[in-house]
Amino acid sequence: MTTFIALNRLSILKLFFMKKKTLSYQTAMDELKALENALDNNEIPIDLLAEKLQRADELIQLCQSYLRDLEQTLKDKNKESY
Repeated sequence: MTTFIALNRLSILKLFFMKKKTLSYQTAMDELKALENALDNNEIPIDLLAEKLQRADELIQLCQSYLRDLEQTLKDKNKESY
């Protein structure tokens, strides 16, 4: 039970920091591309595969957040111009 609670808190902290966008969009994309290349070239040991896939998911969520924010900004700017 204690392990689950600690992991849950860790997940919450990760989400908090990802929401703050501690990485730039370009840095996140570069890391995703590096992970993709490592996967394509079978460079990731099976023991680390789940961890790397989780990291990829976090990076994807971060990039999607950047794109949603940009889309909203553009919509807001478009409304202001009318």
